[in-house]
Amino acid sequence: LNGNFEPLTQYQVTVHADLPDIWGGTLGFDYPFSFQTSALEPSLNFSQYATYLYLTPRETGLAAQVTNLSGVDIFLGQVPYADFINFLSPGGYEIVNNYYPLNGQSWTHEFNLPGDRMYKVQLPVQPDGSSLTPGLYHLNLSNAQLQYPPGPYVLVCSNVHLTLKLSATQAFVWAIDLRTNAPVAGETVIVYGPENTQLAVGVTDENGIFQSDIPPQKSLYDIYYAIMGQPGQDNFALSLNEWRQGIESYDFGISSDFVGPQTEAY
Repeated sequence: LNGNFEPLTQYQVTVHADLPDIWGGTLGFDYPFSFQTSALEPSLNFSQYATYLYLTPRETGLAAQVTNLSGVDIFLGQVPYADFINFLSPGGYEIVNNYYPLNGQSWTHEFNLPGDRMYKVQLPVQPDGSSLTPGLYHLNLSNAQLQYPPGPYVLVCSNVHLTLKLSATQAFVWAIDLRTNAPVAGETVIVYGPENTQLAVGVTDENGIFQSDIPPQKSLYDIYYAIMGQPGQDNFALSLNEWRQGIESYDFGISSDFVGPQTEAY
């Protein structure tokens, strides 16, 4: 018996006497039975499925969904750019999982929510409820009730929204200052590909746009990123090509092919 049932609830079900089976026979009598649903499993989830999350210095928390948790232990610290490069290297997943920021701080955030419901919450990014400064951060979440806690995550905090679009032979970057909604002009942007190979470098124009040809790429399913400034600087911004949840071509019923130019023999 499948369905959307309320947790910790007693249900009474009756199978009617006239209900036929696949051969046309009937039960001949009503068959009642009851069952009790269990409590919801403790959970903590983010709507994004990526390891790298974006937020601005105006935001004091990350949106999440929580069920049957009294609280969560939070550990957060800054990530030097050199370590971030290692995160993107082969085996980077394990590096992120085992990373321990040297200047990290930890605290416990209590939820104080009724049980057996999913609630939308804001997880604070600072123990005093303040925001982060522009830069890169490593976030780890834990609770003994969670068999598989989410994360860890790498946070990209920036005042600038950097859009990165790629084809097999071109890169397009658009920088917008979210404080003013104005283009960021005259800033240097660097585009990197697999194994942190520099693919393009240039300066944004009056519209905040930089675009350039790049060496033909075999696969755009590797990790690519564009960066402006350095972590800690006011103009720091970073964008990864994996930030495409909800805007993939197939989300709009459009087929796509990222294969670069290939030699054809005839």
